[in-house]
Amino acid sequence: MVSAEGLFCRDAIDFYCDGLTGNQVYRALDPWWTGGLGRYNSFPALCHLDARGYRARWTN
Repeated sequence: MVSAEGLFCRDAIDFYCDGLTGNQVYRALDPWWTGGLGRYNSFPALCHLDARGYRARWTN
């Protein structure tokens, strides 16, 4: 785990998986993750997950 951040009650995480790119992780999680899922262009290994209660996707 690289870092964790809380939106309201620590329900978000920025993370990476050894041996996988951020794009690979994003594509694996996208079909079934029901909360927020994001990618950071400036940190290509990281993905962001959050439990916001609705589906949201982004890259920046």
